[in-house]
Formats: sequence, C-alpha cells, structure tokens
Amino acid sequence: MATYALERAGAGLPRAVMVHDSFSNWFVPALSEHFGRLVSVWSYNFDRALVERERPDLVIQEMVERTLMGSVPKEP
Repeated sequence: MATYALERAGAGLPRAVMVHDSFSNWFVPALSEHFGRLVSVWSYNFDRALVERERPDLVIQEMVERTLMGSVPKEP
C-alpha cells in the first residue's frame, strides 16, 4: 500500500484522504492543489484507522468500475 501526503502550508484549505487505484496516480497532484493536506493511499481496501487518524473534511474512494464486478471492497 503506497501512502503519501501532499501539503500546502498556510492555505487554510480543507483536509482530505483519498483511497484509490492506479487510475488516480496522474491526477492526485492536481487534486492536491485544492486541499491544505491530501493523504493519498493506493489500495483497494478502505483504511478506517487512517481516516480516524487524519480526521479529514473529505474522504474520496476512487476505483475503476470493473473492480465492483468482483467482491465488494472491505468497508466501502
């Protein structure tokens, strides 16, 4: 699970956590410009502990639609 945080110090912007697949890698840097802190996690499973630790204003879970053809991700 690849996790990293992008921050804009002093921006006064909301905080976010984004759990995503590889399709989001290209737009996470652009999306991060709209948040004071964006924690990005490349994972198919939802990380409740991360959300509780980060206390974000917004949680985004992105996945390619075909992922839903299989088993439902844990704690969607």
